[in-house]
Amino acid sequence: MYKKSQFLYFCAKDCDFFLGRKMKNFKICGFLIVISAAFLVIACAASAAPAEENKSGGSSGTVLQDAIITFNANGGTGTMQQFELRVGETRNLPLNTFTKDGHVFLGWSSSETSEAIIAANGGSVTQIYGAVTFYAVWGQNMTFNNRTYDKTTFVKVMDSPVIISGSDGNWSNYMAPAVSAKSYKGVFISGRNVKLSPYRIAQYEVTQELYEAVMNSGRSYSNYGQGDNYPAYYISWYAAITFCNKLSLLMGKTPCYTVNGVTDWAGLAYSSIPTTNNDDWNNAQCNWNVDGYRLPTEAEWEFAARGGNQSAPDWKFAYAGAQATKSIYNKETPSINGYKEKVLRNDINLASFARFGDEYQGSDQIGQKSPNRLNIYDMSGNIVEWCWDGVNIVNGYYTGADAFDSSYMEGGLVVNPKGNPESYDEKIYRGGAWNSFAGRCSVSFRVWGTTYTIGEISGLRLAQSVTEQQ
Repeated sequence: MYKKSQFLYFCAKDCDFFLGRKMKNFKICGFLIVISAAFLVIACAASAAPAEENKSGGSSGTVLQDAIITFNANGGTGTMQQFELRVGETRNLPLNTFTKDGHVFLGWSSSETSEAIIAANGGSVTQIYGAVTFYAVWGQNMTFNNRTYDKTTFVKVMDSPVIISGSDGNWSNYMAPAVSAKSYKGVFISGRNVKLSPYRIAQYEVTQELYEAVMNSGRSYSNYGQGDNYPAYYISWYAAITFCNKLSLLMGKTPCYTVNGVTDWAGLAYSSIPTTNNDDWNNAQCNWNVDGYRLPTEAEWEFAARGGNQSAPDWKFAYAGAQATKSIYNKETPSINGYKEKVLRNDINLASFARFGDEYQGSDQIGQKSPNRLNIYDMSGNIVEWCWDGVNIVNGYYTGADAFDSSYMEGGLVVNPKGNPESYDEKIYRGGAWNSFAGRCSVSFRVWGTTYTIGEISGLRLAQSVTEQQ
């Protein structure tokens, strides 16, 4: 049996023109908890005598108690006072004061054994009833060759497999496609039920500091944002998977990727990465059952960007952490393949969560904007992020996310979809960039690039399978 204080349930359970004007080549009965980047909602139904009136003014027979939140350091040190919240009140949580040697505070979870983030540091909370404990979640930055690299922490997105029932979200609030909606509806579309296995995803985009320490590319970033904490860009898909394997080896993990003809990833020179179409590299294979770093699948990327909880309001937000302000398509794109489309160009809500808009002339340092509900930064805007998935381009258009579901179907569920299983040189990237219109930064917008080309907006975010090795 569960104690009342344990009744916590969290649903942890194409082309260059698309991105803007500049691109080169490119119940347990009791609690229901819903959290977003801006707010946390916790509803608790505590049993009471049927005749007693609740504190919210109703007479349903349920007593709503003022909240008392206790903070648990979960292996850290320090003290924090209990936090009280009156029925119907909304307040910001106090900032964390716990510390843990060699660790970074990532947010709050529902139990001492869960790493899944339910509330950010100082996040706003409302409708919390009864006694609740928040547990600190700790992460560690990467260290190799006697150096520690900042902003290299990961968030565990779920503790166990999750089934996502498809819905088209509200993409029509920021897109008005003239021909096809396959670029706008994302992965979790109506009629498609997707099952994802547990995984981790990086809180931040890969920085120039980390990328150069691993790749030694000698690349100059002076034109579109330069510095240790700026995102790395000018990265091809080939270079992205190379980076993943090299970093895995440096961190003592098993590399995920194999490419015909490449036997020494640690010694592979940056100049040896192909810059033209290469069938061996296009046909790279991924071992999903090892602990190395890899690119997220498109479904993993979108699930994390939406906040990782289909029951939460932010699941249908336009952006990672923010809803669209208005439904006005105030920018018409150039004519491509004989048609034009309209897109929401500017959005005041997005400004707090993303660097975007063609008035900017480069990327920003990572983590400068607000995170989404999972405490992940820059999943809308700044730079686009490569995913694993291949697509199939026909007459300038690509098929929807469900085009290859027959390859992943198990018992009526699309299990861990990974796009086109054949060797193709077109791969998905997501999130929009510093030069993208607001609509292009939405969590459901899909775009592709060729594997061997680079652009001033092309970067990456790491993912990692949850395995027995960890």
